[in-house]
Amino acid sequence: MPKKIAQCPDCDMEMKPDAARCPNCGLNIHTGESYEMRLKKVKGEDRRKPSGQKNLGFIIIIALGFVVLGGFLYQRNMVSIIQENQDIYGNYIEQFDDIDRHIEEGQKGSANEAAQALVAELNERLGSLAEEDKNERRLINNLISKAEHRLESIEG
Repeated sequence: MPKKIAQCPDCDMEMKPDAARCPNCGLNIHTGESYEMRLKKVKGEDRRKPSGQKNLGFIIIIALGFVVLGGFLYQRNMVSIIQENQDIYGNYIEQFDDIDRHIEEGQKGSANEAAQALVAELNERLGSLAEEDKNERRLINNLISKAEHRLESIEG
């Protein structure tokens, strides 16, 4: 009775029926483990991510947490400045509301004039602040940027 010839399930190479590994690709017939997998296990690399990738993900998450925390603290600081100077900033908010109302009503000319007046008033306020008032200067710069964006949307 002639011996049966087996085939490797991975590379289809003919092999002896009693062989444990394929002579071509190194596949272990009994475990299904390839030659490359055995090498990685010996080197300690079996399917695990290198520690650098794990650390990078952790660092990114921590960095995003700091960004969110910084944004929260900045927002909280700006709100306290607005609350402390309600008479000044309440006026600016009303002016933004007027600009938005003019835009909604299609009164581009009135909206443009109001936005330009607001930018001029904010720049004047910025010029009157001491250099040490960094947080309030930042807030005024933010408001100027928002008013300029309104102007761009009106003109655009």
